Amino acid sequence: MARTVLRAGAALWLIAGAAGLGLAALAAGWLLGVLPPLAIGADALARAVGAFSFGLLVVGLAHVAVLGGLRAHAGWSYSAGILLAAVLAAALLSLAAAGVTSAVARPEAAAAVIGSGAAAVAGAAAYAVAGARLVTELRSRPLS
Repeated sequence: MARTVLRAGAALWLIAGAAGLGLAALAAGWLLGVLPPLAIGADALARAVGAFSFGLLVVGLAHVAVLGGLRAHAGWSYSAGILLAAVLAAALLSLAAAGVTSAVARPEAAAAVIGSGAAAVAGAAAYAVAGARLVTELRSRPLS
């Protein structure tokens, strides 16, 4: 179960990062047109989206590194996987809470925001279960 969550997470974070980099490189002008008025231009928006997307790629690569370590039965990989799962569970839960707050503040956008919040809660739950499974695996490992 933990490895399945980490594999799915790796795929999603890497795809999101690559899509964001593509958006930053090829469609910043379009993005600027769809967003509410911003105080920055298309170039600054492209750099911001690119930086954020690079961060998404780093998170995806962290998943890949943990999965590689788990496959090799490296001791560090359990701790890294537990930390990764815990941080992402907390971050996604925080995003869900922000979504609820936004839904209350802007009822006209509530449907979309609540849907996103529900997805964030599901992701947080999946990462929490993955982290708990990794803790169980780590405890059952023989001491080296």
